[in-house]
Amino acid sequence: MPTTDRLTFAAETCTRCAGDKKFRQYAHVRAGRCFTCKGTGRKLSRTGRAAQKAFEALVAERTGIDCGAVTVGMVIESSSPLGAPWSVDRIDTVANDSGTVTRWAVHVRPTGEDRCTLPAGHTLLRHMPEAVEQAAREIAARYKGASYR
Repeated sequence: MPTTDRLTFAAETCTRCAGDKKFRQYAHVRAGRCFTCKGTGRKLSRTGRAAQKAFEALVAERTGIDCGAVTVGMVIESSSPLGAPWSVDRIDTVANDSGTVTRWAVHVRPTGEDRCTLPAGHTLLRHMPEAVEQAAREIAARYKGASYR
């Protein structure tokens, strides 16, 4: 999901690790990192999770496009497992007969791949930073678990 560094969601101390970020007794598993908070010591509060879900839904509604409607040269945003998290890709070819779209990554993928084929019916997110910022402002105004700076 596209993000903006200006929108923050309400968080609280992780209840699993009590904010310590790791467990010494599990140092042999991913250096003991807490899986609940992903080693940050904090996790989203209930109101923060609700605001984040609303933000993701609003961005998907405003920027989402079906594979069948894309055109060559269109810029989209993608996430794992198809590419690096939140990479920006440019559509390279569209094969309407098979209903597939091939895209070319603008940013280098961790796997070294530079092309990916998506099935028809897959929803893509257009790269529209202005729409994401507008959605962030609206969510911050509507939800007490979000703030926009």
